Amino acid sequence: MYTELLSHIGERIRHYRKVRGLTIDELANKIHKSRGSISKYERGQITIDVATLFDISQALQVDPVLLINYPYESKKQLPKSRNPFGNIDKLYMYNMKGNRIYSSVIHTWESNSDGEMRATLYYIVKDFDELENCECMYDGKMHSFDNVLCYTLQNSMNPVENLLLNFFVPMRQFSYLIGLASGLGANTLLPTCFLVLLSPKPLLEDEQLRKTLTISQDIIKNLKKRNVLTLYPDLD
Repeated sequence: MYTELLSHIGERIRHYRKVRGLTIDELANKIHKSRGSISKYERGQITIDVATLFDISQALQVDPVLLINYPYESKKQLPKSRNPFGNIDKLYMYNMKGNRIYSSVIHTWESNSDGEMRATLYYIVKDFDELENCECMYDGKMHSFDNVLCYTLQNSMNPVENLLLNFFVPMRQFSYLIGLASGLGANTLLPTCFLVLLSPKPLLEDEQLRKTLTISQDIIKNLKKRNVLTLYPDLD
């Protein structure tokens, strides 16, 4: 586990270094370390002391927690009251833009410091085995109530962008949850929301899933009649 932890921290450092557009030499200069040391950190070959880890997080402009967020498998059972899917720490989220389906992964774990459920959203991943290879990452908390499951998340590289995920949890048995994601549009930075599906296992991206993720015109009309859906005029 120790070796895996060092490798994980190294991967996170490399990920955020590339996101920031820094070379190994540039990061080394920022924290006054040799190029060889940075290279070994990223490959998980040597231990990083706390002070150096903090210097690296400052240079990369990320919270140190994001560098050591190791997704270990806890032997402690997650309280079922906190997760409607039971003892599962990885959930699969799907949404659709146009006619294209996008898949994401939410990883949750219990914080040892305060007992709260922490969450990281790997938004739009290409491979479920390489979550770091995603469009962007959001970090925050999971909140579970009797009939509501919600996540409050913040873009790890752009703190102005917050994301709220809300799911209704029915009393009857279910295999997935339908909810809404709301936040700021990545391109326009205007308020936006879209339908999302949350599942305890990967789903086939077929016509059935596409149909489930589609909001029909009849539903939109009914929402407008009940004043549930508000359309904002063009600000231009």
